[in-house]
Amino acid sequence: MRELHQQSRGSAGNRTLSLLMRRSGYNVGRWLARRLMQECGLESRQPGKHRYRNVGEETSASPNLLKRQFTPTQANRVWSGNISYIKVSGGWCYPVLVIDLYSRRIVGLVARCIAGLPSNT
Repeated sequence: MRELHQQSRGSAGNRTLSLLMRRSGYNVGRWLARRLMQECGLESRQPGKHRYRNVGEETSASPNLLKRQFTPTQANRVWSGNISYIKVSGGWCYPVLVIDLYSRRIVGLVARCIAGLPSNT
């Protein structure tokens, strides 16, 4: 039982351990597995839930210079960009798109299949 518990990296509880032991040829029910776990001092450890960042927080690394004013009065005064990632057969590809918010036209577009910011767009 200890070996099966270690194989699950400590996450298997009495239901899973009883199932695994039955597959190994032992006639062990859920409650017997529970009692054996208690006698051996085994506990099921589950990962904690993911904690999301509070939406109201703003980081000091990138201040909000536009203040949600997305309608500039001149061309080439305000650009906006997006970096994304796409899974491809060889790994990951990173397309980068930059648009002019006045004309809504694409100013730059480049895609790289290595992790690193493209220096010339």
